[in-house]
Amino acid sequence: MKRRLKLLPWFVWKVLVGASLCQHWPTSILAIGWTYRSMQRAAIEHWWRMGGGGDDGSRFVDFARADASLGGYAHQPNWVFRQHGIRGTFAAVSAAQGIFRKARALAGGLTASLRRNFMIGLRGAANTAVLTIVPSMLMVFGWYAGWNNSFHKDYEQFAHGLILSLIGIALMIGAMFLLPMAQARQAVTGEWRRFYDFAIIWRLVRRRRLQCLLLAGLFSMASLPINILLALPSALTQINPAFLDLGNHDLLGFLNTYYFWVGAAGFLLYAGLRRIAARLYAGALVEAVQEGDLPLTALAPVESSLLGRFGLIATKEKPVPHVIVAVVTIAARPAWRMAVAVATVVVWFTFIAQTYVREFLNNHHPRGLANQPLAQAPWFRYVPRALEATAKEDAQGAPPTSEYALYR
Repeated sequence: MKRRLKLLPWFVWKVLVGASLCQHWPTSILAIGWTYRSMQRAAIEHWWRMGGGGDDGSRFVDFARADASLGGYAHQPNWVFRQHGIRGTFAAVSAAQGIFRKARALAGGLTASLRRNFMIGLRGAANTAVLTIVPSMLMVFGWYAGWNNSFHKDYEQFAHGLILSLIGIALMIGAMFLLPMAQARQAVTGEWRRFYDFAIIWRLVRRRRLQCLLLAGLFSMASLPINILLALPSALTQINPAFLDLGNHDLLGFLNTYYFWVGAAGFLLYAGLRRIAARLYAGALVEAVQEGDLPLTALAPVESSLLGRFGLIATKEKPVPHVIVAVVTIAARPAWRMAVAVATVVVWFTFIAQTYVREFLNNHHPRGLANQPLAQAPWFRYVPRALEATAKEDAQGAPPTSEYALYR
């Protein structure tokens, strides 16, 4: 309990920084990189526990501190400084020879995590975009085609928007079957190319069908409060008419504060969901290796090294079930797999459908459908550009912002 209280300020600090970074798309890359490093730590700790670590009451923190190769995983990643903090930075400076090398060591140590978070986050964002950009754009085009049909009464073209949206939704559901585990594989291995090992990823997903269904449910449930908070500004004037009396500058200040705390909640959910996915990936990988379904050559160097070290590579024979149990299992397996697959499709559909409802209540133009903040880039600030552009006029006696401009 005492240790947790000591860690509380650091936890609050990391959340507040994450909330700040999730206000803009460029800085959200740093939040992605930090989250991927946290995912890697979660997977390593999970392997340590699977190998018997902690059975004697020991802690992963102490285990990692005692090992030079794992010392960087003793705690959650840093945002800016190198993982061992100021003390490690000054140690590196002291060891450097010459003024220029000392300056380089100092600058490198003070920005090591910042640079690492950016590079990892940039690769993570790029890979996620490759898998999701086509369905996202189809949903955006379908949305606009549907509204254009409503406004211009081109009823002979009514199916265009519907078809584009349905294709986009179907492709997005297919992408979401792979995306959490693909992101986990990239994060755990530390290699961006591993994101595209779709054959391996699909094999692991099939091994964890039910858990992946539950993970989809967590994504859908986590997105519900976020979508409610993002749609709420459209009803602020109905909730409190005093908002109509606010000037542009005051209204912008309120929305900046509002979206900051939305970003704090969103960052916690974004990082939490991916830590769960990392543990799910780690467990499925060990099971596949031990049962001979995945050769050691398919593992990344960091995976084979750590699994060997924790004694998780040894092959385990599957227990032979009773003949009656085997027959019933074989007979029921196709129906079970189909039921789980259909349920997963339905749950991922609820995740995507929430976005359509939110955009209907409070449209955020292309970005609203192009980016799912809990699945793609954790970008939670939706302040209208028109409001930002006119906020400076408030000091010059401009009239209060209209209800329409409040959320458009």
